Amino acid sequence: MKNKIKKLFSLPLREIVYRLKEKGFIKKEHLFFKLKIQPVCRQVNKIGTRPLFFTEGYDVTQRKRLIMEHLDEKAIIQEADYIVGGNVLLLGREMVIPSGPGWHKDPVDGVNWPNLFYPHVRHHQSVRDCDIKFIWELNRHQYLIPLAKAYWISKNEKYAKKLFEIITDWIDFTTYNRGVNWTSSLEHAVRLFSWIWGIQLCRDSLYYSQSIRKIENSIYEQAYYISRHLSYYSSPYNHLVGEAAALHLIGLLFPEFDKSAEWEKTGLQILEDTVENQFYSDGTTVEQAFFYHHFTLGFYLQTIYLRNINHKSVSNRMLKRVEKALEASFHLHMPDGNLPMVGDIDSARSICFSTTLSWNFSGFHQLGAVLFDRNDFKLNSKRVSEEILWILNDPDLVKYRAIQTQLPQTSFLAETGGYLINRDDWTPTSNYICFDFGKLAEGLSTESIPSAAHGHLDGLSIILEAYGKPFLVDGGFYTYFGDLDWHKAFRHEETHNTLTIEGYRQAEYCGRLKWQNAVWPALLNYDESNGHFVCSGKIDFSDKVSHKRTIYYQKKRFWMLQDRVRLDIENRTVKNYFNFGPDVKVAVRKKDNSIFASQGDIRLIILPL
Repeated sequence: MKNKIKKLFSLPLREIVYRLKEKGFIKKEHLFFKLKIQPVCRQVNKIGTRPLFFTEGYDVTQRKRLIMEHLDEKAIIQEADYIVGGNVLLLGREMVIPSGPGWHKDPVDGVNWPNLFYPHVRHHQSVRDCDIKFIWELNRHQYLIPLAKAYWISKNEKYAKKLFEIITDWIDFTTYNRGVNWTSSLEHAVRLFSWIWGIQLCRDSLYYSQSIRKIENSIYEQAYYISRHLSYYSSPYNHLVGEAAALHLIGLLFPEFDKSAEWEKTGLQILEDTVENQFYSDGTTVEQAFFYHHFTLGFYLQTIYLRNINHKSVSNRMLKRVEKALEASFHLHMPDGNLPMVGDIDSARSICFSTTLSWNFSGFHQLGAVLFDRNDFKLNSKRVSEEILWILNDPDLVKYRAIQTQLPQTSFLAETGGYLINRDDWTPTSNYICFDFGKLAEGLSTESIPSAAHGHLDGLSIILEAYGKPFLVDGGFYTYFGDLDWHKAFRHEETHNTLTIEGYRQAEYCGRLKWQNAVWPALLNYDESNGHFVCSGKIDFSDKVSHKRTIYYQKKRFWMLQDRVRLDIENRTVKNYFNFGPDVKVAVRKKDNSIFASQGDIRLIILPL
């Protein structure tokens, strides 16, 4: 209770006023819920020229040939057939696509989430032990896009039929403001993107005209809900961005709705006003979670390009910060093509063309190469990505293919975000190191004021690839609302390549996703010259306890890691942790604690000095 009071007094007045108004609105919603009053999809006069979606920017015959040339048609059809069979792979689990009341049934625990007024759902006794992420993921409907792709390629009506059956069945059994699927604005946002992509790719299907009116009514209801429940203060980062992008999407594509002009304007305004709150000036994410960096970035990229093809402007402020975010992403990617698994992840994807999870975001860089005329962004692209094959119009795809790549610098310093990247070169067999000296997350308090964040206790951690092979890796993330011990373990220092000092943590865990009493690392120095690279960082836990880490790299020969711990107190244990990639074979020589790690013909020896 004491911490909650401190949290309340730390809030700005405008946030308190907003939250009070929100509570008042929820009471009004509850009255309407009891009276069974819900929003009505009102349409203004029919429009003249219909706005363009991404899929309307290219010649179908020519684009189909390119897709067949660069993508695996067999794999696309197999994934769609699997979904037509009623199954889908989500969050590493095989799940059955539900129907009827099953949209309210937890796919893992088999528990029925209560079909109550939405604020009363999440804390109901019957679902106290359920992980809400599983049912949310199933109801995001991102698996509709693989169905739509298969239909667009093959024109086999069974894929469109399944897609429209899933959408209309969901609508029939998820009443406005009732149940688990009305508990989050972001879930509506992701679902709306899934629906729009799906129905646009299936516009010429026999089933389109039979279902579109019902679907448009539900799109209106969900957009209306989002507009009344924007996460300005409850989750002002990826949640707010996703919600704003969905509002903008619906407002732009459905000008016949009576609220479309308002939604388009509000969505764009939020995206422009908050872009500098999402990404630091060096382009890294304030959430200190690399997958969420791209979740947020994908919404911005789609919004910018959608406005471009409809000849609508975007502010320079937004363009410049999004370009910096792409630049940071580009440098953070490792020689093997993947992004380090830093911070939380829940498989959240704003640009999603497959149910298969990937840590390679080169498709984003390819979009950036076209949007921002960046020759370097094309460098890591071994193939034409699925993202640009479905998103770019014909002229821009021609533009992309004509871009001549350019070599950027091999080092990248994100001083505000707290990452230092160094690589030998831009080949797939380069040596690579990422040194993390950043905050746990923006907005966290150094006092006893709990705040939610997606960052982990990874201060002064390193991630290492040797000759393009992952050796020292980040532990990633395991679960949001599942087993608490596993949840905590993957967020603490032990699953990151740093050390622990008994009795001291980089922050105090105070509930799922929540931290308090955080301490911040700092970069002390950095130099690269004459074939070597050196940097150091420090964490001061108190005036008597600190950790200083120095990294020295003699190019293409060896790394040296030096940890200095100041302990002006007695009887404290210090432990150093190394987390190796899953394909690395590890042996420890007990007489001197040397570690021998190997992957194929590449060997790494860690010699404690």
